[in-house]
Amino acid sequence: MVDSLIQWLRIQGVTEEALLLIIVLSIALSITFALVSWRTKTRLARQLEERSQDLALKSKELCVKAKEADQAASAARAAEAKAKDKQEMIETMQRTVAMQSAQLAEQSNELNAKDRTVQDREAHIDALRASLERPSEGLWSVHSSTPPSGYAEALSDRNRFILAIANQKGGVGKTTTAANVAASYANAGKRVLLIDFDYQGSLTRMILNAAGIEQHVVQDGANGARLIERQSTFDALLDLCIPIDNAIPNCRFLATNYELAKVENDLFVKYLFSDEVDGDT
Repeated sequence: MVDSLIQWLRIQGVTEEALLLIIVLSIALSITFALVSWRTKTRLARQLEERSQDLALKSKELCVKAKEADQAASAARAAEAKAKDKQEMIETMQRTVAMQSAQLAEQSNELNAKDRTVQDREAHIDALRASLERPSEGLWSVHSSTPPSGYAEALSDRNRFILAIANQKGGVGKTTTAANVAASYANAGKRVLLIDFDYQGSLTRMILNAAGIEQHVVQDGANGARLIERQSTFDALLDLCIPIDNAIPNCRFLATNYELAKVENDLFVKYLFSDEVDGDT
C-alpha cells in the first residue's frame, strides 16, 4: 500500500526529496505514535496495578471489618441470649414472688380469722368469768338455747308419749311418782321406757331392789352415763337398758349412778365454752 502511494506521488510529479521527507515524517510519526502508545499503556498498566493494590488493601480491610462484624454479631447474640436468660429468670422470680405473695395473703387471712376467733374466745371467756358471779342456775343462760333438731316433729307425733317428772326440790316424790306412773302404764299393757337421769340413783336403787337385780349391772356399764358417752342412738339405748319384767312388766329401765355426775360436769363445761349450742345439751 505504501509502494502504491509512492508510485502515485511520483506520477503526480512529487520529487524524490519530497518523497524522502514524507517517508521520514511518516516513520517519525509512526515512532511517535508507538512511543505515545507505549507510554500510555505503561501508565495505564501502572494505574491498574496501583488500583489492584488499592483494591487488595481495601479487600483486606473489608475482610478485617467483616471479621469484626462477625465478632460483634456473635457478641450481640451472646448478649441477647444472656439478656433472654436474665429475663426468664426475672419472670420466674416474679412468678415466685407472686405465688409467695398469694400464700402470704392467704396466711394473713388465716391469721386474721384466727385472731378474730381468739378475740371471740376471749370475749366468750370474759363473759363466762362475768357469769360465774351469777347464781349457779344462771350459768345455763349463757347461751340462748334453741330446741334440738326434730323437736317440733316429735311433739306433733301423737303416737309417742313422753312424760318427764322433774322438780328442783328434793324429797317431793319425784322418784316414787315416776315408778308408780311407769308401773301403771305397764300394767295397762303399754310399753314403757323408764329412765333415771339423777346421778344420786334413788330410782335405780328402788327399781333394782324391786326386780331383785344386783347393783353390779350398773357398774358394769348398763347406765345413762354410758348412753351419753356412746352418742345417744336407739340401738345404744336398747343395749344399755335393763329388763325388769319381774318388777314391772313391759318395761325397760335405764339405770344411773354417780358416774353420771362426771359426765354432766364434762357436758356443762363443754356447754359453757362452746361458741354455738345446737339445742339443749
